[in-house]
Amino acid sequence: MTVDPSTAEPVASAVGRLRWRSRRGMLELELALQPFVEQRLASLSAADRERYARLLEHDDWDIFEWLQGRGTVPEADLAGLVEEIQRVHGALPSVDG
Repeated sequence: MTVDPSTAEPVASAVGRLRWRSRRGMLELELALQPFVEQRLASLSAADRERYARLLEHDDWDIFEWLQGRGTVPEADLAGLVEEIQRVHGALPSVDG
């Protein structure tokens, strides 16, 4: 069993917990995060998993706006993660109306 050194939690448990936390109340955001979760989450380093957990602490609308390329991510170390999610996902659905 591999253990996450930052939390002493088994990596599979940490990934499962983050996978669950990626389920959001906003369908558009959940759909935007899903490809990243499926393709990259399990291979992230412990530090990147911690950054992803911090990203998920933000408001759904804020995260969605950042993924749309609108607004500035307030934490510089999260900006790279947002860009990675954008690359994995590709074009995101627009909610302009």
